[in-house]
Amino acid sequence: MANRTTNYALTFAVLGTAALAFALLQSLIIPAIPQLEHTLHTSESGASWLLTAYLLSAAIATPILGRVGDMLGKEKIIVAVLLALTVGSLLSALATSLPVMLVGRVIQGTGGAIFPLAFGIIRDEFPAERVAGAIGVMSAILGAGAGAGIVLAGPILVHLNYHWLFWIPMIMSAIATVATFLFVSESPVRAPGRINWLGATLMSAWLVTGLLGIGIALGFASMANLIIEAVPAEQTGVATGMNTNIRNIGAALGSGIATSLVVSGLMPGGLPKEHGYVLAFAVSGLALVVAALAALTIPKRTGPSIVEREPHPALTAEAEVVVGAIAFGPEDLA
Repeated sequence: MANRTTNYALTFAVLGTAALAFALLQSLIIPAIPQLEHTLHTSESGASWLLTAYLLSAAIATPILGRVGDMLGKEKIIVAVLLALTVGSLLSALATSLPVMLVGRVIQGTGGAIFPLAFGIIRDEFPAERVAGAIGVMSAILGAGAGAGIVLAGPILVHLNYHWLFWIPMIMSAIATVATFLFVSESPVRAPGRINWLGATLMSAWLVTGLLGIGIALGFASMANLIIEAVPAEQTGVATGMNTNIRNIGAALGSGIATSLVVSGLMPGGLPKEHGYVLAFAVSGLALVVAALAALTIPKRTGPSIVEREPHPALTAEAEVVVGAIAFGPEDLA
């Protein structure tokens, strides 16, 4: 609280644990999507929503809750966010149906606010010479945790079950919640003002309609059709499943890379410099160009559809190239 003496190592350990729990939840589920599709009795697209809903919730909640933390107190809000992350993880861990698990995933997405709140606490509480290094390590945790989640998901699914994909992060976030309340000092820095709810609503609408409506709808629809046209009928399931998995892995990696680029240079106050955003969008644009060039190499179909004939070997090879290209699409870095 406000009068506590800050233990920098302990504070960083607590914030790092919280950040790692969120990062693991982002990627642990990716390798499990085919199994969850079967276990939850849903379709491939339904299971993919377990990741999409999480990312959308995080994208919307992160800036809003970050602003609330600046106004009301970062320690108070990060405790509330960690509590929500714990509850959401518990709900998903107990879920045996897709709707219940989706609700849990949406609640977990609010955990994205851990990062701006943790950055603010580090900036306000840590000595100036420690701020840059601590924020850099916190940013690295997001990428490292996402990578670790993909690796750890296999042993968890083999030796335990899908429920433990949520039990483990839940335990971590519960510990971080209690530890944050007990050991993390409240920042005395406040930013008076109010939340622009109209702006927040417009931003949320843009994320939903922009990410889901235009870019993803056109790209995903065309990609699925390309794959179906290019592979034998008996390989449709595995090919489209790999398409979904690669896309989801790309989303996790892209968000980690973008975060690293944005925070690569910080101003004295601890906020990212403009060039970080410029660099992230530049890399996004370059990835878009590469994907577009790969798409141009796909031969046009001149014969009957896959329903009436076997695929041409060249078309199969080109489809594999484009499947790889979407793993680093612009929507992942934006």
